[in-house]
Amino acid sequence: MTASIPRWAVPLVAAGGAALLAALVVHLGPSVIARQLAGLAPILPIVLALGAIKYGLQTIGWRLVLRPAERPPWSDAICATIAGDAVGYLTWAGPFSSEPTRAVLTRHLVPVGASVAAGAAERFMYSLTSALLIVAVPAVLALRRHPTWQPVAWTASCLLVLSGWWLWTRRHERPPRASRSWGRPLDAVRTFWREHHGVAPVLGVLCLGQHATLVLEAYVMLNALGALPTIGAALVFEVVSKLVNTAGSAVPGRIGISEGGSALLARALGYEASLGLSLALMRRVRAAIWTAVGLLMLVVQERRARRTSDGEPTSRRAS
Repeated sequence: MTASIPRWAVPLVAAGGAALLAALVVHLGPSVIARQLAGLAPILPIVLALGAIKYGLQTIGWRLVLRPAERPPWSDAICATIAGDAVGYLTWAGPFSSEPTRAVLTRHLVPVGASVAAGAAERFMYSLTSALLIVAVPAVLALRRHPTWQPVAWTASCLLVLSGWWLWTRRHERPPRASRSWGRPLDAVRTFWREHHGVAPVLGVLCLGQHATLVLEAYVMLNALGALPTIGAALVFEVVSKLVNTAGSAVPGRIGISEGGSALLARALGYEASLGLSLALMRRVRAAIWTAVGLLMLVVQERRARRTSDGEPTSRRAS
């Protein structure tokens, strides 16, 4: 369930999104969409493999934040990550349900509190890198179109970095007052950096790697659809898609929003709108397959956790 809208309105919003999706399919042509999806079928193994890489990077990041003595074996960690993501996808609650699910599934290996905290830190870095991409990519494109603004942009960037460092050091010396609500987000960043500064750079690279798999996924699918995009176009496509999905987070599962945004974006980039819709629908197929795998892993991992809780020996933890 989404927290941004009343519970009674969730079914109405979901129905509206589904109606929008149906209208898009009818408008762009069911036969056209079916033909394009059939053309994407041969590359489904590649799409699923990219999803596996993304899950692997996410799992590495989660284990990295944990203390060495708390890191579970790789098999348990990857199974719990995929299962947690499946629950998050089905409940439309994202990390608010996926991270607790992963913590419960690894409770026989990792303290629940430590697991949730590590997952929150990894997702925080993922969101931070996503926000940076959303800001940086359009800014770079704008500067390429208007090169006369580049000196101003570089100067502003340097001033922003220096100002942020100055505020950081001052607030580190003097704790913020409770009445200053604007300081709370900065406090959260400072707390994260203080506790994980040693792994933060590596965690950032791992999160950027996850974004890169999505960019590559868009590139592969657009090529399979005959669009022949550049990597830059695929990057813009993925970044704007993130922005659209963030704006449409009030819609459960972003049904209709992801597809409509993808269709409009494809047209804005000079492709057929149906290509964007087919790409979004193929991503739904990919998510559905990985969700099915995650539910299977959920059953297996929960049985393993229960057996351990009942007194059976647990496997040796991997450092």
